[in-house]
Amino acid sequence: MPEAVTRTAGYLASQRIRKRIEESFAWVKEIARLRQTRHRGLVRVSAVFSLAVTAYNRTRLPSLLRAAARPDGASTKHHPQDAAARPTTRPKHALQPSDKLSSVRVLQQPANALVE
Repeated sequence: MPEAVTRTAGYLASQRIRKRIEESFAWVKEIARLRQTRHRGLVRVSAVFSLAVTAYNRTRLPSLLRAAARPDGASTKHHPQDAAARPTTRPKHALQPSDKLSSVRVLQQPANALVE
C-alpha cells in the first residue's frame, strides 16, 4: 500500500472500523465456537449465527451504554478516572456466599420438607 494512502485520515478511520468488525468475527469464532458449523442448511446456520451475534452484542451492551452516557461519547475503557468513581462495596441486593449455600441446601431438601 502506498505511504501516501496510509497517512490519510480516511484510511486510519477505516482501520479502526475494520478492527472493530474483525473483533466481532473473532468473538463469534472463538467464544461462540462457530469456526465450523454444527448444522446443515441455510436456515439453521443463519439462526445459530444470529444467536451468536446477539450474544456478542449483549456482551458489548454495558460498554456501549456507558459510552452513550458520557458527555463526550467516548468509551470508558480508556478512562482510569471512571474506575475510581465505581463503588468498591457490593450493592445490598448482591448475593453473599452464604446466600448461595442456603439456596443449594434448599434444592437438596426433599420436596415435602419445603411445604411445611
